[in-house]
This record gives sequence, structure tokens and C-alpha cells, in this order.
Amino acid sequence: MIRKLMIAIAALSLLGCMPATTAGTPVSSGESTPAVSPETTPETSPQANPAPAAEQPQETIPPSSAVEPVPVTDSEERIDYSASKNWCYFGTDANAKADAFLVNATIYQAPVGNAALTDDLLSKQTKFINRLSGMVSDRCTIYAPHYREMTLDDFVSENAKVYADYAYQDVSDAFRYYLDHVHKAGTPLVLFGFSQGGYMIKRLMEEYFNPDTDEAKALRDDLVSAYIIGFGTEKKWYDAHPNLHPAEGKDDIGVVISFDAETPEVTDSMVLKKGTEYVSINPINWKTDSTRANARENLGYVLVSGSGKIKNEIPGFCSAWLDDTERHALKVDDINYLEYSNQVAYLPVESYHVYDIVFFYRNIQQNVNERIDAWLAAH
Repeated sequence: MIRKLMIAIAALSLLGCMPATTAGTPVSSGESTPAVSPETTPETSPQANPAPAAEQPQETIPPSSAVEPVPVTDSEERIDYSASKNWCYFGTDANAKADAFLVNATIYQAPVGNAALTDDLLSKQTKFINRLSGMVSDRCTIYAPHYREMTLDDFVSENAKVYADYAYQDVSDAFRYYLDHVHKAGTPLVLFGFSQGGYMIKRLMEEYFNPDTDEAKALRDDLVSAYIIGFGTEKKWYDAHPNLHPAEGKDDIGVVISFDAETPEVTDSMVLKKGTEYVSINPINWKTDSTRANARENLGYVLVSGSGKIKNEIPGFCSAWLDDTERHALKVDDINYLEYSNQVAYLPVESYHVYDIVFFYRNIQQNVNERIDAWLAAH
């Protein structure tokens, strides 16, 4: 039971609501334009497929750090993304076949207001990107911006859209910098975000990929896939953005992947709301119907530390299927939810939201590779 509690607490650090203390190194603390070279990649960037580490003592998890909120009306200054200090990751890999633009989830539970840009925030955001990067770094060079994210309380505040727009402004500015100074037409591109990061990727899709412009058409052609994990994509969203399409299998390209996991008992959450129709896909068997994927098809639960090192790996961890209600939630019923229960405010205790990456890590990692291969074959 102690081991299971350790796993559950460490998984919360993946979401970012309980920051890990493992050291992570920002790209740079200087003001210079980030050079497109291997030297700009953090030294702590994990290898794509690190060998499983033996069980280690639990990291010390301090209480959630309070962050100084930024009064939106008082601070409209735009972030200079030509400065390397404003990127968690910025660099190239000579062997990479694709680019990946990653956005981290919510780091803090704190008072309402966007997080201020600080070295502490940069460090924590970099640690979170370290946890995600192993799923894409085998084939991709990674770009991940430092941004003034929303705090958890922002999502339920009366000014939620104001705080969301403020955070998204940074992510959009970073992506614009990437497009103007790094991206080359004909380079395959993976977008990847979890929870708040998924929401930011969703908005990038709306702004940059959906319009009927030459740039958007070129970006749609370069898109391998957009992973919007832990944040719902509604059917009406696709109806309103006709150039964006959900994934229908394991290797279609230029598509959106979206899901959020929970027990069969959950019927409503702030991620997948009751009464709203969502479009999801099962990350084990990559089906969009209610076909159950058996646990033996699950390539591996993987728990990653803030330094990018694997703490625990369990092949065949759980099965999963999409329910046949309008929510199309990803259901998991063959583990004890009390051992992996949610401890994040505003979500049901039976939600597996904080484990959306952990439970299906190896399948997602394999899928990124399959879709890149499919894109390369098509081009």
C-alpha cells in the first residue's frame, strides 16, 4: 500500500499540482536570441527510451507553492521569445525526423490570476516538459515555451476567459516565433499538450491550422498530429472548424487525438461535461467506438520524474474503452480507483485525469512514431 501511495503522489507531480523537487535545467538564463543548435537543448533532456530505473525512494513533495498572480489589467507586456530564457526547450537534433511543440499542464494551485514569470516557474515548467518529452524525443526536436499559465482556480473563476486569453497570448507568441524563425515548410510537426497544455494546443489549432489561408494550408500539410490529452474536443468544435479533423485510427495524419480517463461511475467532470458531445479515441487500440482494449495491449504504465528519468514501469497495466454516451470518456475498470484516486480540486475523486499520460505512456510513445512514419511515407 505504501508503494501504491508513492506512485499516486508522484503521479500528481506529473499533472504539476504537486511540484517535484528533482532538479531541472532551463534552456538559458541569458537574454540572447535562442540559437538553433544542440547547445540550446537542456542538459536534463531525457533520452527517448530510457531504461526502466529500479524503484527509488519517494521524492520529497512540498506543499503547492504559492505563485504571485499577475493582474491582467496591470501587465500587458508581451514576452520576447527571441530570448532563450523564455523557453523550457529550444534546440535541434541532427537526427530528428520531426519537430514537436509541447505545452505543459497547470503547475500551481494558487490564488486566481496568471502565474508570474519567475525562475521557479521556469524550472517547474521544464520539469513537466521533461516528463512529457520521452514520448516524442526519439524522433523529434522539442520546442516548449515558458508562459504565464493559468492557475487551477482560474478555470472556475468568473473571469476564466480573461485569464485563458492572457496565458494563450504567450503560447501563441511563442508558436509565432517558432514559425517565423525555425519551422521549414515540409518539416513534419507534432503538437502535444496535457490538461491546460492540451487546451493551449486546441487554441493553436483554431488560430493557425483551421483558417483558409496559404499558411494554414501549409501547416495542415506539415501536421503529423495534435495530441490534446486531458482536455475535451467537442463535436461542435469540429463543426465550427471544418479544416480540423479527429483521429480515426492509429496512423492517420493531420489529425487531433483527444481523451480523458475515469472510472465507469463518473458521469460529469469539468474536462468532459455532462450533456456535451465529445470526440475521443482510445489510446490503447486507437479505436473511436466502445471496443474494449485489453490490458495485454497496454504497452506500459510509465511514471517519469521531473528530471526525465523513469521511476516505475508496468506493462499490461489496465484495459480501457470509450463509453457510448455523448461524453465518450475513456473508461478504466480493472484497477482500484482508491489506489489511484484523484486529489485535484474540481475533479471527481474517481477521475483518472492525472494519469492520462501515465497509464498509456508507451502506447502514446509508439503512436507518435507510427504517425511520423505515416507522414514520411505520405510525403
